[in-house]
Amino acid sequence: MMSELDRLAKGGKGKGGDKKDTKKGGMSAAISGTENIRKWTEHVIPLEELVEQLNSDLKQGMSKQAAEQRILKEGVNELSEKDVVPWYCVFLHELTGFFSLLLWFGSALCFVGQIMIEDKDDKSYLYLGIVLALVTFLTGVFSY
Repeated sequence: MMSELDRLAKGGKGKGGDKKDTKKGGMSAAISGTENIRKWTEHVIPLEELVEQLNSDLKQGMSKQAAEQRILKEGVNELSEKDVVPWYCVFLHELTGFFSLLLWFGSALCFVGQIMIEDKDDKSYLYLGIVLALVTFLTGVFSY
């Protein structure tokens, strides 16, 4: 049977659940977390009082039992993994912004105009459509 400490070390939740679930809280969790930071006093109290608050010792540090209890109570001291967005999604997002969509639409209209024009020797709509599409694509590439 796996101990509570081993389960936490492997990424499991503690007895009280995962208090640091940032996906559920959103902006309100971030704001309340910021407000809690303002209440921190560890940096202004005397060292001896801080050691007493943390149930520690200046020379030997925290006992192993106290450290295990702290891990069970507070959770493992590690950074959470950030959600990774695939590169092609980020690139597609750059190509489909509001202004980029307007330019893509303008380029498509130029191609439609080239098809509908009576004078087939006039390639100005075709060239304008190509330039608009190329500029939009290169802007997306450099923005990526």
